[in-house]
Amino acid sequence: MRPQMRFARRQRWGAVFGLVLGCALIVLIGRYTARAQTTSAPSLGVTFAGAGGTLQLTGHLYRPDGEGPFPALVLLHGCGGISPTHHVWAETLRAWGYVALLVDSLGPRGATNVCDNFKVDPQHARMPDAYAAQSYLASQAFVDGPQIGVMGWSHGGTTTLYAVDDVYLYKLRPKPFRAAIAFYPGCLMRLQRLNAPLLILIGEDDDWTPAARCKGGPDDALRSDAEGVPGRPPWV
Repeated sequence: MRPQMRFARRQRWGAVFGLVLGCALIVLIGRYTARAQTTSAPSLGVTFAGAGGTLQLTGHLYRPDGEGPFPALVLLHGCGGISPTHHVWAETLRAWGYVALLVDSLGPRGATNVCDNFKVDPQHARMPDAYAAQSYLASQAFVDGPQIGVMGWSHGGTTTLYAVDDVYLYKLRPKPFRAAIAFYPGCLMRLQRLNAPLLILIGEDDDWTPAARCKGGPDDALRSDAEGVPGRPPWV
C-alpha cells in the first residue's frame, strides 16, 4: 500500500476512533455544560503522592479555562512511556471540556521503556498509580470528583482493565472510576466483577495485542464488550 493511501486510511480510522470515544465519554462520564475555553497554557507539570506515599509520581495536567467543576480522565501511557500522541489526546480532551491527567509511571521509577520486561507491572505498580491520580484529581476544586474516568493505551490499557475489576482491588479498596476506556489492552486476565462501564477499542488485525482475546466467549481470557475495528490501530 502506498504511503499516501496508508496515511489517508489512518486518518479515517483516527476520525472513527475519535467519534466513538467522544460519544462514549458524553454518555459515560458526562460533559461540562458551559462551553470549554482553552486559551491558557497547554499543560502544567504536577507531582503527587503515589499509593502508600513511598513514591512521588509526576504527570501533565490539562484543564479547560474556567472554574468548573469539570469531568476528568486519568490517562495511562503504553509500555514505551509518554509519547507526543498522548499529549495530542490530552489536548483534545481538554478542548472537549475534560480535565486530563497524563500520568508518568516510568520516569519516577527510573525507567524509559518496559516493552520487553516487567520492571513496572501493569497491575501491582500501575494500578495504584491510576488511583493515586484519581485521588489527586478529586482533591482539585475544578474537578467534578464523582465524574473521573480512566483511559489507557496498550500496557496502560491492561492497567485500565485491572482498575475496574473488584477482584484485583481488594488491597486498595478505592472509590471506583466513573467509566473506563482501554485502547488495545493485553486482555490476559479474566474480568470477573466489573465496577464501572468499560469500552475496549482495538484493531482487528493487531498481532501484538490480539482483538480475539478481548471478545466475549467461554474460551476467551476476557469476558467483556469489545469494539473491534478493522486494521491496526493508527497510533501507539
